[in-house]
Amino acid sequence: EAAIDKALELDDRLGEAYTSLGGIKNDKKDSEGAEVAFKRALELNPNYATAHHWYGGLLLWGLGRAEEALARLRKAQQLDPLSAIINNNVGYALRTLGRFDEALAQFKKVVEIDPAFPGGYVAIGDIHRQVLGQLDQAAAWYRKAIALDPGNPNLPASLGSVYLDLGDVRQAEDWINRSMALGPESWWPNYVMYRLHEYRGEDTEALDYARKVLTLNPAAAYTLGYLRSHDLQAGRYAEARARYERSYPALLNEDIPTIDRTNFVGAIDLALVLSKTGEQERADLLLDRSLTFIQTIPRLGFGYGIADVRIYAQQGKTREALSALRQAIDERWRNAWWYFAEHDPSLDSIRDEPEFQAMVAEIKADMATQLERVRAMEASGELEPIPELVSH
Repeated sequence: EAAIDKALELDDRLGEAYTSLGGIKNDKKDSEGAEVAFKRALELNPNYATAHHWYGGLLLWGLGRAEEALARLRKAQQLDPLSAIINNNVGYALRTLGRFDEALAQFKKVVEIDPAFPGGYVAIGDIHRQVLGQLDQAAAWYRKAIALDPGNPNLPASLGSVYLDLGDVRQAEDWINRSMALGPESWWPNYVMYRLHEYRGEDTEALDYARKVLTLNPAAAYTLGYLRSHDLQAGRYAEARARYERSYPALLNEDIPTIDRTNFVGAIDLALVLSKTGEQERADLLLDRSLTFIQTIPRLGFGYGIADVRIYAQQGKTREALSALRQAIDERWRNAWWYFAEHDPSLDSIRDEPEFQAMVAEIKADMATQLERVRAMEASGELEPIPELVSH
């Protein structure tokens, strides 16, 4: 920041300086300030690819405006067509919009542009995992990324979470421990570590890691949901409510809150808290507005997963909830399935339904089959060998 201030003191028409300023504000979660800085950067230097790129990232991940993000990232791609990271983020924008075939083709183009860039392999793995439900293939692509960037703590964390979904706790633990050794203060390894302990039923350890995740990423919606569940079990309704008010104040304080990609999960989870604090009208409002919003985005990728199931279950609409779950499974939703099947209190009203239990058994069988394929690849040497632990 001091260097940027000095640069602008010397020349207040430097688009590059405003771009860096926008990046810092984005890192500080000041989305409004970041957008102002990026717009000023582009006024001063409309052909600066990095400004279009970083502004596109803010629009995509910080502001949830995917169509605008894609247009901005396409401009960056036009200005710097051989940039692997820009091409990769074009793919993520396409994926967010539900244009999955185009996204996968874009990610494959990234690998062609720069075979040594790990992000392309991660993105292809994400498509296999979160869109196609092919966790076995995702594991193979994540291994390729780890081999290229063995010091990155997020990559083994992602692979560990795949093994957790597949039901191989030993392999999950190995990879998650590796990620924690590389990045003990990174939020994603800590998130996956708390999930591992949750999977094992080790509540004390899971709570410790979940609280640490929130210090690193206060808006981590599913971590908030996990802590909320423990508060509800203990009757700490006011404490759960206060935590959401700190992370998502607009959901409680605006008359008609805006629901978007950044807060719909929090809104659904908060509704369950409000039903316990006697604020049922507010809870109903959040559920209704969340249901309206998710109908505008895809289910898979960076979509809503089974948010519709969770809403209908809270509303007591059993038939609609089960029908939505059937649709999600048929569309190959698999991400963190065990958490929702076994732990999510939003689904308590349908968990004992025979149809629900049959669908969970179906996913378990699919995971067992995919795990056997991963083990076959391991035995045959098809999976990428991983270098020894390397710390940044």
